Order: sequence, then C-alpha cells, then structure tokens
Amino acid sequence: MQLHHYERYYKFYLSSEDKNDIDEGNAKKGYGIPAGSTIKKPPLEQCNADEIPIFENDEWKIVKDNFWRPNVEEINYDAGRKMDTFQYIEPNMFDFMKYPNMPLLCNTSSVGMRIHQSLIIINKKFSQCVEMHRLILQGGGNNIVYSPAKGVTIFNPSTMHEFKTEMESIIFIMRRVLDSLVQLTDLMVNFPSFEKTKTLGHESIGSVLSPKASNTDVKGIILGNKVYEQDTTDFLKISNDLFNGFKHSLMHDESFKQIGAEFPTFVGFLVKYANHKKTIQYHNHNAFHLMMGFQDCISRILRNQEAYRALNA
Repeated sequence: MQLHHYERYYKFYLSSEDKNDIDEGNAKKGYGIPAGSTIKKPPLEQCNADEIPIFENDEWKIVKDNFWRPNVEEINYDAGRKMDTFQYIEPNMFDFMKYPNMPLLCNTSSVGMRIHQSLIIINKKFSQCVEMHRLILQGGGNNIVYSPAKGVTIFNPSTMHEFKTEMESIIFIMRRVLDSLVQLTDLMVNFPSFEKTKTLGHESIGSVLSPKASNTDVKGIILGNKVYEQDTTDFLKISNDLFNGFKHSLMHDESFKQIGAEFPTFVGFLVKYANHKKTIQYHNHNAFHLMMGFQDCISRILRNQEAYRALNA
C-alpha cells in the first residue's frame, strides 16, 4: 500500500512511500496512519510544472505552487581518519599549567585544573552516551515523555531526551575549554598589555573566527597560519556553528528524535540571526569523528603555543 505525505500546515504534497504494516480498512477511514498522510493517490500526473496537489477536506486538489520552502544545507564533520581509530585520551595536567597569572584576579593554575578535569569529564560523558545510544537502539531504557501519574517522572526523563541533552552538554564543555584556551593564549601573548589595561583582546572562539578579527599571534595560534599549524578540518568553525545552533535555534529541537542508526551523532540546526529565509545549517556529525576533531584541536593548539614560546624565548 502506498502512503502519501503532505505538509501539515500548508497541505501541499511532499512524498510517497510503500508501507506494508498498515491496516487498509483503518487507513481508508483516516486512522492508523501518521498525521499528515493519506492513502488517497495525489493527481501528480495532472499537474503542470508550476502546480502541486494539496490535501484539503479529505481530497486532493491542484493549485499553483507558490509555496516557500526552507533552504537547508547538511554539514558532516570528517576528522580525516576512520571512526574505529578513535581512542580515549588521558590528558596531561601539566600541559595546562604554563600561563601567566592575572595579578589580583585569577590564578591560572585553577583554570588549567578546570580544563584538565573537563577533558576527563568529556571522556566519561561520551562513554555514557555511547552506552545510552546502544540501549536505545536495542529498545531499552525509559521512553516516557510525560505521565499522568504525579511524581513518577521527577528524576526519570526519557532515555532519548537524556541522551540528547548529555550529548549537548559535551559540546558545551568543549566550547568552555576552547574559550579558556583562547583567553589563556591571549594572556600568554599579550601579558604586558593586559597588566596595563586589565583587558583581554580575545575572549572566545567566536572572537578569532570573526571576519573582523585581526591577524594577531593569538588568532594564528588558535586557527593556524603560515607560521602555526592550521585547523585543516574546520573543526573550530563547525563546532562553533553547532554550539550556536544549540543555544539559539528553536529548530534544533526538531532533531531530538535523531540519534544515529549505527553510531551516536551530534545533530542540530543553526538558523543564523533567527532569519529562516537564509540558508539553514543541518548539522549531522558522526560523534566519534567530532570527538577526534576535538582531541586533535586541543593537541594542535598546545603545539602552537609551544612553538610561540620557542620563537619568543
């Protein structure tokens, strides 16, 4: 039996598919099938090039196709090597203990300790998410979204939503680590200026990715240039856009049923400046690749910092 889908609000035809698990008698009465679908065949062969069927009052009719559609660009991150090469890395605390302090303000050893522990927490969270993903695919876990029984769900979210939220939290922690490295790099490069002004020139990944950002040593160390090792996989830009989509886009929650059929995925939408007429980014990343990209990025920035220290010794 063929099932024909239409857009729920504007009612225009979307697609058709073969379904063998539907009761035909129920389907003819309009139930037992997904919302926004029908078994009534749309008159596609009768449509001119500028026309489309719409489903209204339980019937198809042909109208001018003046309907707006979003322009969606899918983005997939590739770490440049196979997924099965991923390994958990134990960070070295002393890598993050080499920066000037901020007199009267901050002992950067505390920042270094926070970064070191954050990297360990990311490892732990990702390991737990991989297990949750396996559980969901096997049909296990709690899939209750709401319950009429009071008190049942206080500490009992659906496994799907818990998985997605924990995956989001990994991206947030990654971003916090990267922003801290940007500020520590600025402090390392521009300490005399900071001591006078008490102001850091770069405070986040966004500040070095901005088209208006000057070509400073800080930007070179974080992004790379002719002197410093470059971010060849665009990890920083892609992860920054994914992070901003998590923060700002209502559409992101449309991705909460998407978890990856074979492996965990980081999925989300970015609508820049909330303008949905602009190209919408659909982020769909193999989670192992993004984890490897993060590991590579941290290692690369630390190597660039050491190169800067050597050049300015």
